[in-house]
Amino acid sequence: MTYVKGTSTYKFGGDYRVRQNSNYDGGRNNGTKGNYQYGTTDSGFVSGNYNGIGPNDTGSSLANFLLGYQPGFVGRGDPGGPYFQSSKEMAFFVQNDWKVNTDLTLNLGLRYDIFTAPTERFDRQGNFDPATKTIQMAGDNAPGGRDLANTDRNNFGPRIGFAYGGLKSDKTLVIRGGYGLLYATDISAAQPLTSNPGTGAASYACTPITNPSGCPSVFQHRNPFDNGIPTAPFTVAAPGSSFPAPTTGGLILFNDPNRKDEMYHQYNLTAQWEFRRNWLAEAGYVGSLGRNLLVLSNIGTGNDEGGPGSREVLGIGPITATRYTGSSSYNALQTKLEKRFVKGLSLLSSYTWSHAIDDSPGGICNNGASARDCGPDDPTRPELDRGNADTDIRHRFTFADVWDLPFGRSRRFGGADMNRGLDAVVGGWQFNNIVTWQTGPVFNVTCNGGRVDLLGDPNPTQAQQDQGLELNRAAFRCAQTRIFPSDPNSPHIGTLGRNVFRGRPQFYWDASFFKNFPISRISEAFNVQFRFSAYNVLNRVNRSAPNGDINNAGDFGRDINEQRRRQMEFSLKLIF
Repeated sequence: MTYVKGTSTYKFGGDYRVRQNSNYDGGRNNGTKGNYQYGTTDSGFVSGNYNGIGPNDTGSSLANFLLGYQPGFVGRGDPGGPYFQSSKEMAFFVQNDWKVNTDLTLNLGLRYDIFTAPTERFDRQGNFDPATKTIQMAGDNAPGGRDLANTDRNNFGPRIGFAYGGLKSDKTLVIRGGYGLLYATDISAAQPLTSNPGTGAASYACTPITNPSGCPSVFQHRNPFDNGIPTAPFTVAAPGSSFPAPTTGGLILFNDPNRKDEMYHQYNLTAQWEFRRNWLAEAGYVGSLGRNLLVLSNIGTGNDEGGPGSREVLGIGPITATRYTGSSSYNALQTKLEKRFVKGLSLLSSYTWSHAIDDSPGGICNNGASARDCGPDDPTRPELDRGNADTDIRHRFTFADVWDLPFGRSRRFGGADMNRGLDAVVGGWQFNNIVTWQTGPVFNVTCNGGRVDLLGDPNPTQAQQDQGLELNRAAFRCAQTRIFPSDPNSPHIGTLGRNVFRGRPQFYWDASFFKNFPISRISEAFNVQFRFSAYNVLNRVNRSAPNGDINNAGDFGRDINEQRRRQMEFSLKLIF
């Protein structure tokens, strides 16, 4: 609703949304097809799951597989379902656009948001309780209700903005600024409580060589796949009930019921100057502070390097916890130069310097979407993971143009008397370009999945550069500092920070030619548009980031990734 009174325009409104989701996630709980990992004592992702070269390990992961040895790790599950989940989002706002005078306009507002946790139609979801080591099923009479969470009801978000154009008499220079407190909920990265035991979902995970008694019997002998792969037994618990969490190594999820919705302080200050007719220059500062951000971690046991267990809960195994304790910051200088579309030509160029910092990538990161991939290297000191965000791009320049080539019957060169056949060939073309240059993505140097110790200069020697290497292997070693000092089997934390290194810069040039062929026999507005587009015109090899695993003797420090090669497209578009 809008109400205008004097120099103020008042706006009131609300928004109500119901999000519903029904799916069968066959990749969760170690997957319906299973997860089987082979390695060897001396190398590989699961090297810790072998007990030395001998009867169970040939020294080659491929040979171990081909000869029918047991895998270093095995897991299989059933996601259950399909489940039908539903959550609600409600918002109310009030805003006043106040034109104080001819030079100054103020925007004042307040917004209130509520986001509920999802419920399941038949209460087939449960949450792990760390205090009692039980699974609490959802239900009307359950301690956490049907959504097993406490709704955050403190989401008041003030907004304030201004625009001032009194610095020059011709109003060609305008200063704009604003601040807003925004709330959100991370739906895609939240762990689904429908995957916990008691919901119809089930899984098992074990290490057949180092702990064979924890595995199904078929994996306690050679050639395990000859006898079929067992599924995990499952149960469907009654709504509102609770039961001890299984200790067999299956998936256990804990979503902190005292949830805090993600909160972002966003602010900016921008100057816009029309320094010449149809030309606009803009420069501004843009910032954001994120709080209550989603963080995944393992609060159970597990000695993995990278995302190990914090041992808050003992005797169960890995427990994936979702908490809202993360923080982030973003600061940027954003500039733009624009020529409006006049006489067949428009130009737009921009340059951004920015720095994005956070202490967690959330539930989805560069390496995957699990606590091992995205959790802190030292769960007892998560602040050590504060560093460059996975999405940090320090410099970015773009240029774009639209140019109606000046040839043809309605263009500068040609005129109305131009031969129609010649006009059909050379007239009416449009040439478009998009050029992008940006610094490369960030990456880590790791050993067995965890960050390493930095010993010296990581820059490659000239000889290493001649081999195509971007890092000096001698500058790193596997982390030596124990996270749990009294435990000789403790995982380790390295001295190297998170996302310290950066890949090579990337450059893209995309271009296209358009031409319209009017079909007046159908209608005056009917056109057939011919399009030719070329992506990565120069066919430049754009890399990503080099291999950062110091155990990979062949490829460490070498970037063998390749972004898209040149692509060309021909197409027709009907415009009517």
